[in-house]
Amino acid sequence: MLTVANKKSIALDKLRRSAQLSGVTMKVLGLGEHWKGLGDKVWLLKQELEYHKDDTSKVILFADGYDVLINDNITNILEKFYRSRFQILFAAEHNTWTGLTGCPE
Repeated sequence: MLTVANKKSIALDKLRRSAQLSGVTMKVLGLGEHWKGLGDKVWLLKQELEYHKDDTSKVILFADGYDVLINDNITNILEKFYRSRFQILFAAEHNTWTGLTGCPE
């Protein structure tokens, strides 16, 4: 599992612990780096994916570092992914911050 977080937090610690309990190996990208904006998340993920581009058997789970917990074990997560028969799956909240009234565009 990959995530991006530039600083340590209780939320990141909870994600780490939930990953550990679920048997999910987690790598944090950008830890300790200066955060310039959401583009950093995309850039760091793109750089990391370059290392794995030739490994067609690898499954990569990417999650937000501050508001996500893993609530199933790795076996079940992978089983559900393979059962979907998709190469890429995206999950999102029903109400994202951009959809809320008064948020900047």
